[in-house]
Formats: sequence, structure tokens, C-alpha cells
Amino acid sequence: PDVRAAERRLAAASANVGVATAALYPALRLSGNVGFSADAIDTLLRPAAATSSLLAGLTAPVFDGGRLRRALEIRDAQQEQALIAYERSVAQALADVETALSALARNGERLQTLTAAAASAGEAATLARQRYAAGLIDYTTLQDTLRAALSTDDTRASASGERLAATVQLYKALGGGTPPVAAREPDAP
Repeated sequence: PDVRAAERRLAAASANVGVATAALYPALRLSGNVGFSADAIDTLLRPAAATSSLLAGLTAPVFDGGRLRRALEIRDAQQEQALIAYERSVAQALADVETALSALARNGERLQTLTAAAASAGEAATLARQRYAAGLIDYTTLQDTLRAALSTDDTRASASGERLAATVQLYKALGGGTPPVAAREPDAP
């Protein structure tokens, strides 16, 4: 959404440059008027009572003291600022996507490793229960093994949550879940 907003500001600044450029050239203005004229009410709606006029005028900026050229220079500078802001916004968006992709990949690898470790710890806990039942180990060793298995599983669950958070961050960085910027009038100068 921030890239879209920056793009719209750039488009508005470009349009303002076009308006300032157009102000440098002569303008043709047309105006007209249609009416009815009659001496009596019964003759008012007859074709002969219709009157019209059409006026044309050509205006050109002659003595503006460089005001229009300065306005164009200002609009050009504003367009350049909008372009720089747009490029910065695109660069930041790309960096956000890259960061989110990297975090997603790291968390995915970590989750795979912890899933394998949790499976191994679960097997160790099963073996420890069997050995305790057979009288080969004491209760403290069994509890330590079970505690390690639970800790590994807890860490795996946390890693799964972090991976989901990284997925959401990537989705946000790609602009998901935000409504498009509504078309609106450009900001007034």
C-alpha cells in the first residue's frame, strides 16, 4: 500500500507538471449563449424568436514576469521529490520482502530441525519409560528424559509459531490484506 500511495503521489506530481506546462501556451476559450426574444408572448416560442451568440477568445501569457516558468520549475522539483520518495518506497518494500523471505526460510529450517529433535526426544521418553518399567533406570532419570522431551516439544511449538509469524510478515510485505488505495484527487499544492 505504501508503494501504491507513493506511485499515486508521483502520478499527481507528473500531472501538475503537465498543467504548469500547459499554462505556458496560449489558450482558446469558447463561450456561447442561447435565448429567446419576442415582442409578445405568443411569438416567444417561434423559431424566429430564437437568438444565440458564440464568442471565442485567445489568451496568451505575455507579461507574467516569469511567474509561469517559475511555477513549472517548482512543479518539476516536486515531481523529482515524488520520484525519489517512490524509489525509496519501492526499495524499502523490496527490503521488507527480502527480510520476510529470509526469516521464513530460517524459521522453516529451524522448525524442521526441532521437529526431528522432538521426535527423537519422544522416542527417548518412550524408551526411558520402558527401561523404568523394567527397573533399569531410576525415577529421576525418567523425569529428566520426560522433561527434556517436553522442553524440546515446547521449543518446536514456539518455532512453529515464529514460522507462522514470518509467513504473516511476508504476506504483509507483499501487500496482502490491504484494500487498494482509492482513486482520489491529488493533494493541493
